[in-house]
Amino acid sequence: MTRFHPRPPFSPGKQCPGIADTRQIAGPGRERHTAPSRRHPPSVRARRSIGWTLLVATIGFHSSANLVCAQLGTAHPSQGYYAAFGQMYRGEYASARKTFESAARSGVRSVDGRWIDSVCYYAMLGECYYQEGDLASALTNFEAALGVFANQPAWMRVVQFPDTIAPSARKTTSKAVPWGNSARNVPVGDFPRRMQILRGRLDNSDVVQQGGVVQ
Repeated sequence: MTRFHPRPPFSPGKQCPGIADTRQIAGPGRERHTAPSRRHPPSVRARRSIGWTLLVATIGFHSSANLVCAQLGTAHPSQGYYAAFGQMYRGEYASARKTFESAARSGVRSVDGRWIDSVCYYAMLGECYYQEGDLASALTNFEAALGVFANQPAWMRVVQFPDTIAPSARKTTSKAVPWGNSARNVPVGDFPRRMQILRGRLDNSDVVQQGGVVQ
């Protein structure tokens, strides 16, 4: 069970505080933990359309016979990921790229490959390469971000959204997209700061007895 924390976008000049991931084993095949969720910082370039930052928590594998919790005590993305934005805003693209690469090594992995948190790593690596003039590597990382997103099409189905979402009382200003204004007058929703996410099997006892992949 994951607590999903929607956060405001990162602002230049402000340091993003990290939230440590805390996890409690809630039973066979289930876990409860918290992690930050932040939106990708805004960009003036249309190519950053893949720059979603859907911040999610780590996933551990365990069974009723042997509770093994992976990547305990971490948050995804890590503090290093957010520190790299300061380097980017200062134009230190090579240093930022190395910091993003380091953060990507701690990304969540499962039997399905990299999870949705790797979208932000690949997107920002692509941005660094683009700024450095390495267009081939930039394209490779942007495509990798899209590949991770396409490989996890149902991740939002496990989020336990509230039954009703009230309109937000905060004033928001949205910029018109380059190809025209929307005719819909849709208010911004006031989403809670935490939402639960459940991944994996509720009971892995059959896998322990019969064999297979523990999730």
